[in-house]
Amino acid sequence: MVGELWKALLDYLKRTPYWPVIEPVALTGFLYAGVCIVSYQYLQWRYQVTLDLPLFLQSYLLRQVSVGFAALVGVFLALTVRRPADHRRLSKAEWALRIGLVLIIGATALFLLKAWSPESRVSPIRVRFAAFGAFAAEPDGGAPPGTRDKAAADYQHLRAMAPYLLYEINHRQRAWQLEFDTTPFRTDLVSQADEARCARDDTPALCIAEAFHARATAESANRPLVLITAQPLGGGGTRAWFWLNRGPVSVVTLADWGGAGSAGAIEYLAYALVVQSVMIHMQAHCGFTQPPSGTPEGVVVGNVFDLQPGIDAMRAAVLTGHFSPSDERQLLNCFGPEYMRTAVSLASLQWLRTAAVRETLRKVYGVELVGS
Repeated sequence: MVGELWKALLDYLKRTPYWPVIEPVALTGFLYAGVCIVSYQYLQWRYQVTLDLPLFLQSYLLRQVSVGFAALVGVFLALTVRRPADHRRLSKAEWALRIGLVLIIGATALFLLKAWSPESRVSPIRVRFAAFGAFAAEPDGGAPPGTRDKAAADYQHLRAMAPYLLYEINHRQRAWQLEFDTTPFRTDLVSQADEARCARDDTPALCIAEAFHARATAESANRPLVLITAQPLGGGGTRAWFWLNRGPVSVVTLADWGGAGSAGAIEYLAYALVVQSVMIHMQAHCGFTQPPSGTPEGVVVGNVFDLQPGIDAMRAAVLTGHFSPSDERQLLNCFGPEYMRTAVSLASLQWLRTAAVRETLRKVYGVELVGS
């Protein structure tokens, strides 16, 4: 039925005086649609991703395909339009003009392709654990005997497992690398002036981490930093939940999860490392703001960049962490399909729940994941 209607429409158009104009335009449109469909299928096969059609239509990929197709059409027109009807050879001036048009079209296309290309290189992320109690405001004299020792032992045990988690993340993808600094972080690694200044800050842990990162930058040993601590992050008028981030520095606390010995601490640590890595890269290259602009306070939908106001919301996020469609689009346009696939896969923690990783954690480190 549709085929017959289409044939009737073509027959009608061919009888109109506008057919000589309509035919090349329609043919170009069909070729462009075919190129877009082939590109869409190729990208899904090449990067093993499932791109929703709206995501593809809003991505840099469609813009690049469109520029390339338009450039080829432009070159064809520049070389063939208004050829002499008597088949005489073009003069040198005519050839020079046509070649000049081809060069201009090619240069414009290359400029646009470069401008719309995603960031192909992102920096490695350095992960470091703070010494237990490094950011404690004062000794906890009211704690039962042995509580602090157990918390310290749980923290050290989690720290011992951290390199294995990083290695699992690294060998499962090529988008970025996590580096583990085996030296515990101490507050005396920054100057006394910075230490005193940060002691008066509402978020002393983030302040000290930024001061340390600034000094490392000056010494040409710069890497974005994710610092793990056992102490809460808020120091005064600010109540920080789970993590704080500013530019290339993030600080993640285990205190809001209930401590390193709480159920699900391994999942929380793995989730936090992935989210903070992506957040640092997006702030460096995509103009990302944390918290996302316009986000209502206290309203969460399970997106990894939600502001989690409590342990219940964070537990749910860790169990079902995902990126919103707008975040996936931003990842795709900033870093390309492989990075987007990597970020979405790692944030879901499916890699952590595989039988091989569960068995390694159980046999080597003596821990069971939630739901094992």
